[in-house]
Amino acid sequence: DDDDDDDDEPKDDIKRFAARLRPGTLKHTCFVLLQRAGRDGLETNAMLETAEKEGLYVGKNRNVLTTTLSHEPWFVHKPDVKSHWCIRSFLEGPEATEACLAAKPGSEPAGPGRAKGSGKPRKTLTAEEKMAQAAERAKKATEKAARSAASTAAKVQAKIEAKIHAQLTKGNDDRLKKAAKQLAAETANVAKHQTALEAAEAKAVAAGVAKEDLEKCAEETNKKGAKAKPAKAIAAAKANAGAGPGGPGKSATEILKEPGAPSTELPERLTIYTGDQGDRHKLMAWKKEVDKFKEKIERERDAYVQKRRKQLRTENAKEGAATGKLIADYIKCFENLEKAKINHFKAEEILRHLKEKSELLKETLHMKAELAKEKLDAKNAKAMAELEAKLAKLEGKKMDEAKAAIEKERNKEMAKAEREAQRKAEKAERDRVKEEEKAARAAAREAEFAARRKQKEDAKKARQRELKYPIDDDTLRTELLAEAAEKGIKPEELTPHPYRELPKPTPIADGALVADEAALADFFEVFGETLGVSVTLNTAEGVRKVIVGCGKELMDLYGCLLRPTLEVSVVGKSRNAARWKRILSDATWPEVVRQVLKRKKCGKTGVEALGKRPWGDLSPGEHTHALLALSDLCLNSVEYQIKPMIDTRMAAAHKLKSQRINDYIADCQRRKAIENKAKEKRKAIRAKKAAERRAEREAKKAAREAALAAGQKVEDEDDDDEDDDDDESDEEGDGNMDMDADMDDAPDVDVKEEDEPEPEPAEEEKTKAKAAKKAEVKKEPKKEVKKEPEVEPTFELPAHLVAYDGHPDDRKALMAWRAEHNRVSQQLENARREYEKKKRSEARKILEREKMERMRKEEEEEQKRLEAERLEKAKEMEARKKEEKRMKEDADVAVRVRPLGQDRDRNTYWWGIGGVKAALYVEDINGKWFVYTTRQEVKDLMDALHHWGVRERKLKQELKRRIHTINAEFRREAREREDAAADAARRAASGYPKREPRERSAAATGEKDALAAARRFMEALCTYAEAAVGARRSKKSAEDPAAAATDTQSNADAQHWRAFKGRAGAAEAHQDVAHLLLELEDALYAMQKIEFMSAEEMEARAAAKEAGEDYESEESDADDDFDDDDEDLWEEENQPFHESHEDKIRTGMIYPIWDTHFERRTWREAVSERLPATALAFQAACLEDCAAIFLKAVARHPR
Repeated sequence: DDDDDDDDEPKDDIKRFAARLRPGTLKHTCFVLLQRAGRDGLETNAMLETAEKEGLYVGKNRNVLTTTLSHEPWFVHKPDVKSHWCIRSFLEGPEATEACLAAKPGSEPAGPGRAKGSGKPRKTLTAEEKMAQAAERAKKATEKAARSAASTAAKVQAKIEAKIHAQLTKGNDDRLKKAAKQLAAETANVAKHQTALEAAEAKAVAAGVAKEDLEKCAEETNKKGAKAKPAKAIAAAKANAGAGPGGPGKSATEILKEPGAPSTELPERLTIYTGDQGDRHKLMAWKKEVDKFKEKIERERDAYVQKRRKQLRTENAKEGAATGKLIADYIKCFENLEKAKINHFKAEEILRHLKEKSELLKETLHMKAELAKEKLDAKNAKAMAELEAKLAKLEGKKMDEAKAAIEKERNKEMAKAEREAQRKAEKAERDRVKEEEKAARAAAREAEFAARRKQKEDAKKARQRELKYPIDDDTLRTELLAEAAEKGIKPEELTPHPYRELPKPTPIADGALVADEAALADFFEVFGETLGVSVTLNTAEGVRKVIVGCGKELMDLYGCLLRPTLEVSVVGKSRNAARWKRILSDATWPEVVRQVLKRKKCGKTGVEALGKRPWGDLSPGEHTHALLALSDLCLNSVEYQIKPMIDTRMAAAHKLKSQRINDYIADCQRRKAIENKAKEKRKAIRAKKAAERRAEREAKKAAREAALAAGQKVEDEDDDDEDDDDDESDEEGDGNMDMDADMDDAPDVDVKEEDEPEPEPAEEEKTKAKAAKKAEVKKEPKKEVKKEPEVEPTFELPAHLVAYDGHPDDRKALMAWRAEHNRVSQQLENARREYEKKKRSEARKILEREKMERMRKEEEEEQKRLEAERLEKAKEMEARKKEEKRMKEDADVAVRVRPLGQDRDRNTYWWGIGGVKAALYVEDINGKWFVYTTRQEVKDLMDALHHWGVRERKLKQELKRRIHTINAEFRREAREREDAAADAARRAASGYPKREPRERSAAATGEKDALAAARRFMEALCTYAEAAVGARRSKKSAEDPAAAATDTQSNADAQHWRAFKGRAGAAEAHQDVAHLLLELEDALYAMQKIEFMSAEEMEARAAAKEAGEDYESEESDADDDFDDDDEDLWEEENQPFHESHEDKIRTGMIYPIWDTHFERRTWREAVSERLPATALAFQAACLEDCAAIFLKAVARHPR
């Protein structure tokens, strides 16, 4: 009997294990590599590399290799180096090591078709030959069963007579033994009852009963029909002597007075009715309950009386009953003794009769046996008949029973033989069917293997094509269009991934303006609370409403944005910036806004419009550009905590990103642990089943060998090795598939950005992967590439630009050093901004990947909701809470909204901008804007996006992560529109339509206030000038009263300033105010020249005036120009050669109105008749800011 089971191989025979390894298998490759490595062993990666170099088979991937090494007991881990594998024999001593080195792998394969322990292959039978062998075995088994049945019948017939005689003899002997045993039992019973009678007599005599009375009672008892009257007489006499029932009993009243008697007291709830007196039903129920409780008490009292009376009677009759009981026991023992004597006599008679019958039976059977030895003739036949009749007379029914038992036994043997024959025939038929089924399974396996190989080849080709994607969208478009043209089909008919046209979105009339308004709304949503802006501006609709209204809310909004931009950290450190901050008011703020935006070179059309028209006449687009520019400048504000807030949010975003990555890693590890535990459980189940099969085979083999050793015939052993091999291969395949599935669930790692895991594939792709999991070869996981940490740049100036080390008098070198310093500083600043922009972009990408993971989980929850409808509400609530939490976390660290991505035409897609989430905005490369406003449009867009393109792949992923939220917002918007339409219909039906509040424009009021402010500034300067003239006249009066009385010039100057003040207060038109402002500056400048004129020059001027001549100075006014009269130098920050406004006020000295002629010329050029009123007010405020210090100082220090 050949056995092909590999499990019978001795585990310590390394040579036999190696010899039976088939070349080309994974175990053969592992053994060869580890045998060559010796005790040092190899790592799995090293084994893979070596096998690939030598062209050896190592399985599909590293996991398959590790699984094979783990499942084979001959391959173990090294004790000192756990990552290395080696052969177990190298760890078991020198002899085992030598045997392992001498082993020859693959020399004696013992698979199907070869016998174990021999190198000769046995003949492989075809399916027809196996079926013929099974039919032959069935025929032989049937014939063998028939012969066995005939032999058994003959033996049974031959033994019938002997069995009948043996049964008769045995039955007679059994009856004799039973009779003897019965006689002995009766003898012992007589002795026992005799002893009991003597003991009862002794007790009665001890109790005072005379022996004569006992004998008399016994005699009366033996008489038929006699009653035991002597016993009653003796009991009565003993009772008269004091052993009677006792004294009188208690009455019922006395018994109920005992402490243990039941009480008649009712519970508190049944004493008084506490319920509603008007509820008759409850009252009647309470009364019935009271009556029932009283009846219960009466029943308990009656039962207690009866019980106590019974107890009293028992106690009183106890003593009288003792004597009667002794006499009754004596009589009973006497009767039992008499019965035992009768039974003893009957047993003696039965035993005697059976002995006589046994002798006669033995004699008859002996005679029959002797007669059977002689020749059968008529005489012997007659004698045999007589003996049979004698036996029948002796045994009678016993003889018939014996024959019936023998016949029954014979029928049983025949039935057993027939069943055995039928069983063997059925087994032969089962073997034949089994062979047919085995052949059918083999054919099915071959077909399945062929189909699986084809499917693997197709999957391999598909994977090879997938590996080249994603690619650039333009290249993909060219490639797919060429493929469609080659196949003669439309691009949308390509398989498996059609190339569809993108749906056309709806154009937006003022798309750029809408985008800018949305950007403002996003800015206010993040920084509005810090700036003190109303929460209504957190949406684009609220921003649009404020801008279109052009009222006080817009003025307040400009003020909220303007104040942070006037910080030194935003606008820079210069005299102009400080002056703008000082003169800022309700009348001058539009011009301050224009000057700030002009200085920072931003604001687009808003800057030009503010310089030409009143701020109330600006279009919404111009206001939007100006506000957006101011919001960008506010980002650098430190005093208002905007820039620190951005830094804080960036740090929080990085921390949140790290936390989410750690949570994701922990969740992956937890799920991996659960999967590994399930794997181990499946392995244990498979190992248990394999052990059970091995134990069953071992038990069958042992039973078969024992039967052969006992000389019994056994059936041929079934050849189940092929099935076992199939089971093992199936198990190995299942394990590999499970392992591949686990690797598919693991997320890929994107090493281009940071070491952060990407989310798992979409639900549709996951479903397809699960459906084809058992048929296609899985891709190997991407190898994780560790990215070196980037070195943080410092953005520091070079050492030679930190401080000027040249000669202090070399002005040319100093200016060159400053120019280089500014240039390098600007370059470093630009580099720093680019670096920070890059870091913010990376942070936003990380946040987007986290959002992708969140959206993927929401899609999984949606799929589960479809599968289990009863859990829909609970899961939706849980997902909503999680989404709100994540959105709140993202909103807490967000700075600006970033686009979702671009499509094949490089159109940019936005969602969630301006607080609008029920729309998907599209910006083309020309700056035009479009929008998708329905769920179907977004669905068509996602279907048209091709995941083989780089840009569209990212865009499609972003949309997938948000599709449920987008659809929910679309549904909410639709409901709100329906509610608004229904509300409007109701109002129209009621006759009271909703009235929109009228917006109040502040344009006209703003112009009037600005002109009034300009007049006030001029009147204030006139007042300061008049005060200065008065101070000069007072000083002259104190020094020379006579000269002061004749000083007509001072009086004329004072009169001039008073008149000018009246003209300024009466001016109404723009051009009048502008002319007066220029005239006022000329007068003040003339006053400044006189103030700084030397005494000689003043005397010369006075003499020329008296003579009626014009005074000509040796130096012209142009000679007073400074050598720093240059625009670039004027705008330069940190000018060391001009005092600040605060220094001028602190010192109290007289300073010129203008620091340079360039400053004066710039101011005069800015004053124009075409300026808005706010610009005139701004210029008047600048003049007042500069000249007021000069005039106040002149008043304090008159010349």
